[in-house]
Amino acid sequence: MGAVLQVVLHLVGLILIVLDLAIWIVTLGPLVMLYKLSTARSVFAKPLEEKADINGEGEPSQIWRSVEAHAAGVLTTTPDPEVSTAWEALTIAYKKFADKKAQGTRPLLECGRTRASSSPPRCSARRRGGRTASWASSSRSSARGSSPSAPPRSPTT
Repeated sequence: MGAVLQVVLHLVGLILIVLDLAIWIVTLGPLVMLYKLSTARSVFAKPLEEKADINGEGEPSQIWRSVEAHAAGVLTTTPDPEVSTAWEALTIAYKKFADKKAQGTRPLLECGRTRASSSPPRCSARRRGGRTASWASSSRSSARGSSPSAPPRSPTT
């Protein structure tokens, strides 16, 4: 039975390969491939005429730039003409986004066990009045000798 199954699977694989090749030919795959190969860029960077003296005692190094930057003649060094330092970028961002929230909070939607144990899960969430509510087994906290007003301990301890 094993040899027959192998032969059948090989035939199915051969049929799928032939079908894939036929679809590639019918959908003009060879023409698309030739077009992409003929129009692909072969040069991605070009050297500038000037050299950089960054090798210490050695010879100056050639400076390479992308062909787009080389054609434009300049490199972009700043996102805004008014910005030349990180402090100026932060100042402009502060002025531009001063009315937006930088951070926020999300309410607890579901409380579940973090590990497999028989103890109830410890959860906390904000009530409408802004006070924090904690849910834990009162018998568990009194068994440890802690007061009900003590902050909840982490689930890993």
